[in-house]
Amino acid sequence: MKRSTSDPVPGTGARIAEGLEARGYWRNGKPDVRRFCHDKGYLPQYVYGWLKGRIPRMRNLDKLARDLRTTRSWLLFGDTAGGRDLERPAASGLIDLEQFGALTERLVQLEAELDAVLRAFPDLYLLLDADGTILARKSGQGATAGDETRAGERIETAFPAPVARRLRAGLAEALSTQQLVAVEYSLEEGGETRSYEARFVPLASARAAGPRALQIVREITERTRVEAVLRASEASFRFLVEDSVQGVLVHRDFTILFANAAAARILGYALPIDLVGLDPRDLVAPHERARLEGYARARARGEWAPLRYECEAVRPDGERIWLDAVSSVVAWAGQPALQVTFLDVTERRRAEGGAAALARAGREIAGTLELDEALRRIVATVLELFGVRGTAIFRLEPGFWTLTCVAFAGGDSAERWVGRTLDKGQGVAGRAVLEGRTVWVPDVLALDLPAWLREAAAAENRRSGVGVPLRAHGRLIGALGLADELGRRFSDEELALMATFADHAAVALDNARLYGEARSLAERLETLNQLNRAVSAALGLDQALHAIADAGARLTGAALAAVCVAEEPAGTLHVRAHVQDGTIGRLAAPAFQPDDGSAVGWVATRRQTLDIADVFEDDRIGYPEWWRAHGLTSFLGLPIAHEQALLGVLWLCARRPFRVGPDEERLLGCFVANAAVAICNARVFAESEARRRAAAALAETGRLLSETLDPSVVGQRITDSVRELFGAQSAALYRVEPESGDLIGLAGSGDAGIAFRPGIVMPRGAGMVGLAVRERRPVFTEDILADPRVRLPAEVRARIEPAPYRAVLAVPLVTTERAIGALSVADGAGRAFGPEDVRLVEAFAAQAAVALDNARLYAEAAQRAREAEELARVARALTESLDVATVADRVVASATALFDVPFCGIRLVEAEDGSLVSAGSPDRPGRAFAAGHVLPAGAGLSGRAVQEGKSLWSSDVLAEVGITLHADQRRLYEATDHRAALTVPLRAGGRVLGVLILLDRTGRRFSDADIVRAETLADQAALALDNARLYERQRQRAAEQALALRLAQGFLTARDLEETAAHAAGVAAEALGAELSGVFLPEPDAAVLRLVGGVGWSSSAPTPVTADALEALDAPLLTTHGIVAGASVPMVAGARRVGLLGVYWRSARSVSPSERRLLSLIANQTSVAMAQASGLDAPGA
Repeated sequence: MKRSTSDPVPGTGARIAEGLEARGYWRNGKPDVRRFCHDKGYLPQYVYGWLKGRIPRMRNLDKLARDLRTTRSWLLFGDTAGGRDLERPAASGLIDLEQFGALTERLVQLEAELDAVLRAFPDLYLLLDADGTILARKSGQGATAGDETRAGERIETAFPAPVARRLRAGLAEALSTQQLVAVEYSLEEGGETRSYEARFVPLASARAAGPRALQIVREITERTRVEAVLRASEASFRFLVEDSVQGVLVHRDFTILFANAAAARILGYALPIDLVGLDPRDLVAPHERARLEGYARARARGEWAPLRYECEAVRPDGERIWLDAVSSVVAWAGQPALQVTFLDVTERRRAEGGAAALARAGREIAGTLELDEALRRIVATVLELFGVRGTAIFRLEPGFWTLTCVAFAGGDSAERWVGRTLDKGQGVAGRAVLEGRTVWVPDVLALDLPAWLREAAAAENRRSGVGVPLRAHGRLIGALGLADELGRRFSDEELALMATFADHAAVALDNARLYGEARSLAERLETLNQLNRAVSAALGLDQALHAIADAGARLTGAALAAVCVAEEPAGTLHVRAHVQDGTIGRLAAPAFQPDDGSAVGWVATRRQTLDIADVFEDDRIGYPEWWRAHGLTSFLGLPIAHEQALLGVLWLCARRPFRVGPDEERLLGCFVANAAVAICNARVFAESEARRRAAAALAETGRLLSETLDPSVVGQRITDSVRELFGAQSAALYRVEPESGDLIGLAGSGDAGIAFRPGIVMPRGAGMVGLAVRERRPVFTEDILADPRVRLPAEVRARIEPAPYRAVLAVPLVTTERAIGALSVADGAGRAFGPEDVRLVEAFAAQAAVALDNARLYAEAAQRAREAEELARVARALTESLDVATVADRVVASATALFDVPFCGIRLVEAEDGSLVSAGSPDRPGRAFAAGHVLPAGAGLSGRAVQEGKSLWSSDVLAEVGITLHADQRRLYEATDHRAALTVPLRAGGRVLGVLILLDRTGRRFSDADIVRAETLADQAALALDNARLYERQRQRAAEQALALRLAQGFLTARDLEETAAHAAGVAAEALGAELSGVFLPEPDAAVLRLVGGVGWSSSAPTPVTADALEALDAPLLTTHGIVAGASVPMVAGARRVGLLGVYWRSARSVSPSERRLLSLIANQTSVAMAQASGLDAPGA
């Protein structure tokens, strides 16, 4: 087991004492430590520690062994080999093997690190033989000493003679004592004197090598200079301290480390060294020790303790003296210690006497009117005046014999005592109150004590106790308790002085109490005035209620204050405002009923103040877990009434009983009366403000009607005004769709969730707005989901169920002819709307009806004007171009603006198969399908319109029965919310040329007026498109003739079949913009085709393919080249199919019928040329 160097080792102190005795340092039967330290330069506190068994550090151990003329091993273990002139005891034989093993392992590691260590220090290392011969030399970094020394030299030749003699003497001593020896010397170098220190370390030697030593040389010039300065400073400081008239002690952990001559003289000791090592607590009287120890420990912890105090000390001869001391924390030997400076004030103390001390104490405690400060001063004065270990002040609770501790001072923390109680007659304080006199008990454990006090008295040795009653103006207000260690006896004079002091203290405490009560009353009156002004100034009801709750909390010091307002007609008390101290997260309940048996209900029913000191003892208090969780224990409820009408209840909760005396009751009565008036004023103001805001809102809406005809703007202003005036969650305005009777959302305000958004459709007769339109009168429900009058389809109920509202008031918008819409106001379940509310909503509804009707008339006129202008512009635009794509783009742009739809398109009918091809330029924005996209005949609503020759529309194409959708159409509709469609045939010359398609959001219903306008635009578009197609056809014929001529010229110059095929493929690729093209002819077995000539093909690609694979675009030849789109047509000679002509692309595209016809033309002409070249029968016409 490892032993700390600070742990005592058996016998070490005894051997040091034996060495001191042998060297003559012995006096009066004990070691003369003072003289030994003076002669040898030791610190006394260290020597005392060594004598008690502490092990010196290695350097001190070596020096001690030299000064006692013995060895280190004998001092540690009693080894007789080290003694030369003393008779030593046998070695103890105790060797720490674990430490020895660890040391051995460390030595191995140190051997590896030694060389690096030697280089790291600025020292010179010389390995010396016993005769002074330098065997080896090594110098560290920056070493300057002995630069001329060489291995093989002797000390006598390497150093000057005087220095060499001293070094030889040091070497001899180190080898003979086997201890480290240090020698200091100086050398003249470069015109200046340098100081060095040489240390000789004896080395364990092998038998053959003989004794050796290591000489370590370091320059100490700077250190020598600093030490000289420090010695001079130390001498000056010691002179000041030693000659001071004030005693100075320095102690750490209650062991004196230093004392000056004045301290020894005052305390009755011959020399200061006699005080070193003593416990300072042993220098003072026994009854002072606990107090001074408390001061010292408080100082050490950095806590408050008196800076200056007086205490009684005892000299060695038994004489008692008084000291005036000042203590402070200082640094001593690098560690904190306590310095005490003191003077002998015995004569002054005796002169002053007890009366003077009492006068000072009286002035001290009477110097403040703050109760807390007075309590602190009293207990602090008691400790100083009577020198006890602890003191406490107990307050007598009015009407009881219970004593409550309100202040404490002593070793314990005040928190452990303050708030504790003593029952009648318990402890010396209880006895003093019960008997009405001062009581002293030698051992308080013999009394009736509560468990906490008995434990504290036994643990802290506060067993000798005194209790003194506190009387002020003839009234018993409490008791003063004092306690000291067992055996302390209090004289009659001390007890009389305590009684007199207690009278002074009682008067001071009562004055502080009266001052505090007067100040508190003044503050509460001022607070009441301020709060009444604040409550009266609150015009809004919520503001007034919050001001009342805040004022109640401030007046009573409650942790929670809440105001319940009585709601008609059931009189339910809802919490409308509350304030709390930040520790209460939620209320126990948001509402109360007058007859629910609760404390709030009791106050409301009886209209009386209710004060409950302990809520856990009263059945009217519910939610006990909530009270315990927040540490609340008391309840105070006050009715707020005005002219026999209950307005509400103010209730407060606290963590201590409310003290409602006559003064407080009058204050609270005035306060709740003012609160009632403030609530009435707030209600009157709220009603007046509501009427004013309603009139202003109606006026603003009327002004807005004269400024704008936009129904959405007027509707938004109306819904915002209605929601704000009623304080509702949401308001909404709907218009009736004439064709279907459905209600369309026009504007909304507030939070209705997913139940409302502009444009939302409420089916005819559904919801409260549908009921109001159907009955053409205002309708109201407290719960729309539970009212049997209200029809709610599944999708409407699904929208309303997650919405935050349930109560709804709906008013129809009625003109002279019909209902054109509805206005609704929605709020939480249970919200009631009175007749005034209905009339106000009807006034807004009337304005909304005027706005909608004006907007409708204006919109119809504006729409007709826009239609006429747009149709005229379209007619002009369509006659400006004969390009089919341009005409189609212009028609689409006009239709998009005219019908306000996101998507519009034109498809033209191909004569051969009736398929519909998307017309227009490829880069036109907003296309649903790419230019040239082909739909088969009859596909979708557009195909049905072409087949039936009439306009068709649907609000949701995906939901239409009997409509066959192409896969591309279905993908488009499923990916977007634009599934409402209007399709109008394009007629010209008695035939259908194509179809105009309009797409809008799902649910849009196209009116008859929309269809008429679309058909008018379609007729104009059909004429323009027919002219453009005729022109396009003529241009196409000319292009085909030029293409045929080009093919013929190329065929005439072709020398063989491959050149003929390559020329045909090149012309086809250029004509159709293809990336690859080719002519494929059958192999002899006619099972596969091979590429004869083409454009864009790789020479290494596989050429044998089948006709089916070419049609399906999955032939290896095509996949190798990344083909994703293409078209091929047969090449026919006579009645036989002689090959295929194909064109291909690496990006997706469709091939229009006209492009396929052009490809067939090239294939037919190519087959004729190849037939002539190979002698086959030419194909027929």
